Amino acid sequence: MHQFFLARSAASLTGASLLPTRVGESGRGDGKSAFGSGLALLSWRTLERLAPDHEMQSKQAQKMVDRILDSTADAIEAPMFNPSPETPEGYLGWGAICLGAASVGIRISGDDCDLAITLTRQLNDEPVNNRSEKELESVYTDIIKNNRLLNPKLIGHVARAAARLSVIYEPVKRAKKETIDSAA
Repeated sequence: MHQFFLARSAASLTGASLLPTRVGESGRGDGKSAFGSGLALLSWRTLERLAPDHEMQSKQAQKMVDRILDSTADAIEAPMFNPSPETPEGYLGWGAICLGAASVGIRISGDDCDLAITLTRQLNDEPVNNRSEKELESVYTDIIKNNRLLNPKLIGHVARAAARLSVIYEPVKRAKKETIDSAA
């Protein structure tokens, strides 16, 4: 694990980007993986706990924290657009980032959790109705601004990722509704 994540980090485009989704024969990586970056942070923290006197794990864990913080917009959007729009990381990417964040002590307050649940409900209540991602992004941007949970610099990134998720998930929602309607 130690060698894998060192190599993956070395293959990154920059020392401040998310880890690459894949590494070519040349040893250079491409793409941006929130899942891989979150998992790397969690792995370095695990190794740090297993060998607390070994400084390298702590340094690497801190480097991963820095990478994720320096790539906040990518950490939000990459799960929906990388490795490709056809096969996004989705919830796995966001989940890995959250687990990595929790491993370094980041917590969500009860009030922020309530605001996030309210925001999620408001976004889910907005019908997709064959709207384009751009149209949904615009509507979601307004909803997110009104919610006031997020830093204004992050609103566009969250709206873009949420719009992509809604467009991808809409056929699943329709099929589920049709199944329920036909069973009734």
